[in-house]
Amino acid sequence: DGDGIGGRNQELALSAARVIEGSESIVIGSVDTDGTDGPGRQFLEGGTDMPCLAGGVVDGWTIEAARTAGVNVDEELRRHNTSPALWKLSSGIVASPSISMLDLTVALVTGRGKQRESW
Repeated sequence: DGDGIGGRNQELALSAARVIEGSESIVIGSVDTDGTDGPGRQFLEGGTDMPCLAGGVVDGWTIEAARTAGVNVDEELRRHNTSPALWKLSSGIVASPSISMLDLTVALVTGRGKQRESW
């Protein structure tokens, strides 16, 4: 029932940012490698300088950056409005359309950095 712009890979990345918040050792990226993740309505409707995003990359500091930037991650996820959120956080991935390699999600875990106690 959301009215936003974004897609499943952007939602995966932004949702993962909530889980890895505070971690110093995890980075997660998710991309739809055909060059567009989601409806891409911004191209059809115009009125924005935001490019069509193919996904996002997040780390343990993404949620803190969102708070600082005034981005309500929970609300943007509820509205399926991840493109503007990731773009504002410089975490969106821009790609050329028509590459057609399917979805790709990668998690990089390094060393033994600070972890949440609930893990």
